[in-house]
Formats: sequence, structure tokens, C-alpha cells
Amino acid sequence: GDFIVGIIKARNLTHKGGSKDAKDYIPSPYCVVEFGKQTKRTTTAVKNASPLWREQCTFTVAPAEDHCTYTFK
Repeated sequence: GDFIVGIIKARNLTHKGGSKDAKDYIPSPYCVVEFGKQTKRTTTAVKNASPLWREQCTFTVAPAEDHCTYTFK
């Protein structure tokens, strides 16, 4: 079967690092989702500290994995 994860948005992302220009920094974020050995990535939201993705990541789930516990971080 399929396991579908929806990535909606992020808000107020800030610079991670020690640059003195951090207050003027606008990130270009993306989201990475890992499921077992499968990895999916959203598009990059260029220079956007509050991106709205509205994207889905579809992962293939083997029948033996139908009753697993998932952890989100």
C-alpha cells in the first residue's frame, strides 16, 4: 500500500549559524521526509521564511509493515 504524508507550511524560519548578517538573512527552505530507506523532498521555497508548500510525499509500504508505529520529529 501507500503511506502519504502532507507537508503544508512552516512559519517564521530563522538563520541557523553565526553570521553577523543573520538579521538580514532570508532562508530558502525545503522539507525532507524519510520513511525507512525511502527519502522524499519538497520543492525549495526560495527566500521565504514562512513557506507554504501544500505538497504530498507518497511512500510504498510493504504488506508486512501495515501495522507499524511511526514517529514524527
